[in-house]
Amino acid sequence: MMLQYIDLQGTTKDIPLDKPVTLGRDRAATIPLPHPSVSRNHASISAQADGSLARLQPTDMLRVGDKVRVRLEMTCDRTLEYVELREPRPAAFEPLSTASGWHWNAGLSFYRSITNTAQTLYIDRLDKGNYIIESDFYVTLAGTYLTAPTVAQCLYAPEFRATLPMPAIKVVR
Repeated sequence: MMLQYIDLQGTTKDIPLDKPVTLGRDRAATIPLPHPSVSRNHASISAQADGSLARLQPTDMLRVGDKVRVRLEMTCDRTLEYVELREPRPAAFEPLSTASGWHWNAGLSFYRSITNTAQTLYIDRLDKGNYIIESDFYVTLAGTYLTAPTVAQCLYAPEFRATLPMPAIKVVR
C-alpha cells in the first residue's frame, strides 16, 4: 500500500505504508510541513493489514500480538479548565509509544503522561464540543483482565466528573 502526495515544489511522491508515516514541522517527519500553524508531530498515518478497524464486542477475544486502538469519545456540554483524564489499561496492554509529552489532536491540546499502569491526559482548556482521543497498544499476555474505570474530572472543581466503566478483556494465545 502506498501514500501519494504532492510536495511544496509540486512534485508527486509515493511513500510505502509498511511503517507509520509522520507529518509535522519536525525535521525527522516523513512528510515535513514547515508552517507555524502545524505542530512538530502533527499527524501519523498507518495502514492496517486489511485497511480497516473493527469495534470489539463484549464476547470477542483478543490474541497475543494483536494491535488495539482504544478510542475515547467525549462530549463536553460546557467549557472546562484543568481537566485530568486518567485512563488505566489492562496489564496485557503495552503502549506503542511510551514517550510522555504534549500532543495536539483536532483542536485539543493536552499533555500525555504514560506510566506502567495508565496514561493520564492533562488538558488546560476543554471547550464545549465533541472530542476523540485515540491510543494504540499491543496485546502482550494471555488471560482475563479487569481494568479500573476511566475518570475525567476538573482538578480544581472535582464536582465536574465523568466515569466510564471498562469491560473485562479476554486474551488467548
